[in-house]
Amino acid sequence: MTSNLSALLDAPPSLDAARSLFAALDALPEETCAQHMPDVRRYLASPADSELRCAALAAEAWSVASLHDPETESLFPHLAPQLAGTPRPFRPLSFGLEVRLLFLKVGSPWVMENLALSPAFSTWLRLAQGRSWRLQEDDPYSLSLYGHGAVLASTKHQCELFRWKRQRDPVEGPPTEAPPSDEFDAVRAFLSSLAPRSASDRGTGAWLEIGDWSDKHTIELCCHQKGDWDVVLDYHDGHPWLNGHGWGDLEEESFLAYLRELAALE
Repeated sequence: MTSNLSALLDAPPSLDAARSLFAALDALPEETCAQHMPDVRRYLASPADSELRCAALAAEAWSVASLHDPETESLFPHLAPQLAGTPRPFRPLSFGLEVRLLFLKVGSPWVMENLALSPAFSTWLRLAQGRSWRLQEDDPYSLSLYGHGAVLASTKHQCELFRWKRQRDPVEGPPTEAPPSDEFDAVRAFLSSLAPRSASDRGTGAWLEIGDWSDKHTIELCCHQKGDWDVVLDYHDGHPWLNGHGWGDLEEESFLAYLRELAALE
């Protein structure tokens, strides 16, 4: 084990320590990272709080096989010519941690515990390297499939849209809910009650925004282990947390099937 990793594993567990540890591991070759994972999982085995639990779950979910779905790798050459943007390496441990933290921050411990990315989706994120696939390069309203940075940013936006922004007073202590100040705020207060807490037929749970088209269509991927795991839905001016998953148009039953459909459009 390198001296840097040894020092990180000797530090008291904390969210900052876990982020530093994951950044170091994500920079290693996958086979080398795999050799260190038993020590990493032991380090995170008794998390002191929910944020460290997110790190422990991300470490448990990581594997070399989950990043190398054979069929996704075979489809990728058909999609690669339509990728746009500057390549940025996909950091699977860090990504897994930050996505879980997003859901935890909106009061969704069930979602944080049950988040699961399919090997096809993880492999796509690794190969795309942060770039987005676009059906028609010169059309900003054309169908787009995101890389990992856009997935994280768009899902963060949805999490913030469907919950109250909490305010913390540095003197008085714990977070408090901001009171409605006008009719628009009252509407947002209602929407916040529909934010993801568990999986149900009303569409709550773990949904990642993975793409878009036109000006109001978003492509949503179900990422909780129960219900419609890995299903891909198209929403027009809506979202599973607002409308329930039954309101979305079914694109495909799995992310891999969705990639096959996109590859056939080239």
